[in-house]
Amino acid sequence: KIKSFAYNHHRPYSISREIFDALLDSRSNYPINLIDDHLNRTQALSNIKSLPDTTIILEDDTLYKAKNTKVAVFAHIYYFDDIKDTINEILQLPVPFDLYISCANIKSKNKIIDILNIDDKNCNFFKIIINKNRGRDIYPWLILAKKFSFKYDLALKIHAKRHGQQPSVFGERWKRYLLDNLVGTEAQILHIMKIFHDNPKVGICFPPYPPYFLLLAPNAFRVSPDDIKNFDGVFKRIEQTKNNEPSSYLFSVGTMFWFRPEALKTLVDNENLKFKDFPKEPIR
Repeated sequence: KIKSFAYNHHRPYSISREIFDALLDSRSNYPINLIDDHLNRTQALSNIKSLPDTTIILEDDTLYKAKNTKVAVFAHIYYFDDIKDTINEILQLPVPFDLYISCANIKSKNKIIDILNIDDKNCNFFKIIINKNRGRDIYPWLILAKKFSFKYDLALKIHAKRHGQQPSVFGERWKRYLLDNLVGTEAQILHIMKIFHDNPKVGICFPPYPPYFLLLAPNAFRVSPDDIKNFDGVFKRIEQTKNNEPSSYLFSVGTMFWFRPEALKTLVDNENLKFKDFPKEPIR
């Protein structure tokens, strides 16, 4: 049965929820988790997304209590005008957290400090670093996460997103979509935390591709040959083998997500990713 799933992953019924629902409805005692675990270990992310419970609808009525969960927030705020709004989004978190921020210059750092000096019951601690404009939100996150993330159970990575190649309304709508899915309401945040708590195998949680962009441009998130070459280079540098992906990689569009630090340790705690690996701005 496992081999059938593995060798026929391109066939819709073999990777969809229906086969699992059918087994459940038949009251079969077949070990469904055995299939699920095998596919999660061996299949490309683009196939895994079609398995049960990998795409979820966040509920607004969760009663989950995030007791004793150590939470960190890693935020990159490059644009001075976005500082206040981004900080306000973060301060809405309904659980205690430590905050790590990277920014562009001392002017931004001072403004962030002024805002964070306002008493907030859930922000236990904050640290700010100034980062050169290279690597966008990724390299600053890698710096901070490598030093600080592994003492936490769960972390949120966000940034003040803009889209330099598109009209501002495009970037604002995209940013709003990501934030609404990640920190939209207290209940949604607690629901996401409950997912990590209930399933230790969950390592990362991020919104699906924005549906209205896919309607306008169905191929918007298909990667180019150059992208694939870069992906392969990263896998090689972090000394990881990758599952074969189909024509389009599955990735966190906008690079905002909740994550379990230990799950991303191979990427974050790696000496082979250097500052020079990130291209200079402007990137086109």
